[in-house]
Amino acid sequence: MNYNKYYKKLLDEIEKNCPDKANMLKFKLKENQNHTQPFTEKVAYDFVIAGPRNKGTYGKDFIGYIVEIYINGHEYTKSYFTQLSKNKSEIENQLQGLKLFWEKSPNNSKTYRIYSRLEQDIEDENKWEKAIAWQIKTMIKFFEIFPKYVEKLEKIDEIPEINMNKKDNIDNLIDNFINELPLNKDNKPEIGLELQTPEQHRIFYVYTTNNNNIITKPLSGKSEFSQTKEKIKRYIQKGAINTDDDKSY
Repeated sequence: MNYNKYYKKLLDEIEKNCPDKANMLKFKLKENQNHTQPFTEKVAYDFVIAGPRNKGTYGKDFIGYIVEIYINGHEYTKSYFTQLSKNKSEIENQLQGLKLFWEKSPNNSKTYRIYSRLEQDIEDENKWEKAIAWQIKTMIKFFEIFPKYVEKLEKIDEIPEINMNKKDNIDNLIDNFINELPLNKDNKPEIGLELQTPEQHRIFYVYTTNNNNIITKPLSGKSEFSQTKEKIKRYIQKGAINTDDDKSY
């Protein structure tokens, strides 16, 4: 695919048909790149063409077009993603049905993405007009909604996690993790240690109750599930908390 040709058409379309948005959408053409993005201090807003160059990044065998919030390049990457995720339902409601994917990159442990996608043949130039219209419309929505949340992002330390690449003293690591679980007596969604595994990139909060029960709650969900230390250990070690008699996830 001729990336330069496509992005020149896209940027020309912004100047021609969206003059009132031109200052908002200040994208620059990058030579032979499959993306073009303006960075803010905390995140990047990115037009992407998903093809062979980035196969698997946006879903197995996905080919098409992406509009995304790209978070990488600084020590607060994971923390920024976590803070934005707390407003997931509110953000998606404002986007009026536009489907969003909230993901940790499968190819880079320090990269997080929030994106929408349009599946389409990228080699068919006759379909570029539709793709360009969709990307511009979607990016305008992103710029109308996300900045007010991005502006509030705080530079706070990343929430502790257990990294299973360190195989030594796993029992001690898990014991320490369980012992450090905060008490969430008022059931506040932002309280809890963050637990994730490299295999599934799943993220959820873990905390204790007044009765010392261990509870897990998906990062952007409302359901709560009672767990045991052994279930948590099994999840961390095997990347799955499910068993035949445990349908928590």
